[in-house]
Amino acid sequence: MSSTPVRRVTDVRRTLARPFVALVLLMTTLASFGTATTLAQSSELSAYVWANDPLADSYTPDERYQFNSTSVANTITHTGIGTYTVALPGMGTTGNIQITATSGNNEAAPFAIGHSCEIAGEPTSQNGAAQIGVVCTDLSGAAVDTGFMLLYVQGNTFLGAFGSSAYLWANDPAAESYTPEAAFNFNSTDVANTITRQDVGTYIATLPGAGVEDGTIQVSASNVYPGTSCTASRWELTADGSKNVTVLCYDATGALVDASFELFHGVGSTSSDVAMIWATGAYVWVNHGEAAPRYTPGANFQYNAAGGAIEAERQEAGIYEVYIPGVGIDGGVFLVTAFGTETAATACSVRTWDIFEGDIIASVNCFAPDGTPTDSRFMLSYTYPEA
Repeated sequence: MSSTPVRRVTDVRRTLARPFVALVLLMTTLASFGTATTLAQSSELSAYVWANDPLADSYTPDERYQFNSTSVANTITHTGIGTYTVALPGMGTTGNIQITATSGNNEAAPFAIGHSCEIAGEPTSQNGAAQIGVVCTDLSGAAVDTGFMLLYVQGNTFLGAFGSSAYLWANDPAAESYTPEAAFNFNSTDVANTITRQDVGTYIATLPGAGVEDGTIQVSASNVYPGTSCTASRWELTADGSKNVTVLCYDATGALVDASFELFHGVGSTSSDVAMIWATGAYVWVNHGEAAPRYTPGANFQYNAAGGAIEAERQEAGIYEVYIPGVGIDGGVFLVTAFGTETAATACSVRTWDIFEGDIIASVNCFAPDGTPTDSRFMLSYTYPEA
């Protein structure tokens, strides 16, 4: 089967240098405070893939839609209906993984609203490559073949000495309060992130040093129970300079359920006095989920390394287009997380994207547990290679 993506692409630069890549989250330096905990990972690694051929037994994704900081190609193996193993050579079994269901290029396995994907537990290692299990499900929680985009990071890979970020794997879903393992708990302020369970399926992730209104958040379920999804419900700033992010996890029926999840947080900066390195990427918080004309989200909640303001428009119930100007790159991966879902189990996915006159136009679908398109706020991030 061909792994060439089938999309409409206009005015696109197709010749790419081997990338130094950024997750889009180029950040201002935050001062360390409190009791320091050594959280820096032993090495800084990164990789991403678009699994664009969901029926293929085993394949190497299109080079425009994959990256590995060790310069070795990633591969994907279809291990059963809706189950996959992503092999990332040179990557470790620590760090952070984010995943979003999206379209593939195979008409026999079309994208459908309601498909979702999650990380199937802890990564393993084989022949020097991280082995990441993925399971994708339909509305009933049954396994289904579908495309997905996956990002792996370890340490401050994308940000270097001038950045700040935080991530964690909340892998003890029944514990009332704990500090996630250091191997899966990173904060560039060197103060440990913590988790507090408030109720069934309801958690607060406390990120020291992240106490600013700016930024983006991505959350992915990491569970052994198919059909689980997790979202970011809200965040609040604390007096000690932390950011508390409320995470809600649901089963396939939309009921709250205790579950493991992975969370990434970052803040972009366009300040001229902040050194910018590997400045490729974008993110946006689309916070007008209801019917509204095309608008520009607040500057605090968007970042575009290519310059120009990101815009968003609701097309119809639960369907949005996000316009990222000036990118002009045919490559990279998208991630999306529903936000502000305090009263309902809403999930979002990236269905399609186009490039028109140098701008990226991404289509996002948000839906209820029964698959009904549902208006929702969401956070979208885009990582792409340097041209």
